[in-house]
Amino acid sequence: GGMKQFVKPGQKVVVKPNIGWDKVPELAGNTNPKLVEEIVKQCFAAGAKEVTVFDHTCDDWQKCYKNSGIEAAAKSAGAKVMPAHLESYYKPVDLPNGKKMKKAKVHENSLSAYCSSACTCLTITCTCSSTSHDPTGNYFQGDVKADSAGTIVWL
Repeated sequence: GGMKQFVKPGQKVVVKPNIGWDKVPELAGNTNPKLVEEIVKQCFAAGAKEVTVFDHTCDDWQKCYKNSGIEAAAKSAGAKVMPAHLESYYKPVDLPNGKKMKKAKVHENSLSAYCSSACTCLTITCTCSSTSHDPTGNYFQGDVKADSAGTIVWL
């Protein structure tokens, strides 16, 4: 088990914690930065080539990233941290197996790994529940999904 069950050597990994609120960790409005740091470390220990952390925030993204402690924690573990606050970061994708939602917009960083057949991407999403949404507000349920393009893991 462990992270090696999900992360393969040379894989690009996207960690998408909840960084939505301009709140300090003690207020528990976001994913705990210690958890994000540990996930990033474990991804690298499992052989990840690159780990990127981002979220589409509700409050000002720069304040959220800083005050949540997640930016510093992710960077200290070796991850790249990037913004996700602009609609232009998201690209439309078809969801051929979707039951109700047939299209979604996905952050270009996640898609960049899917575009190359020589590379796969793992997206780890840390949320408080198994319900999430894309940047256009469409809600969907999260389960562990696996296919030939990569894996999305909901924690």
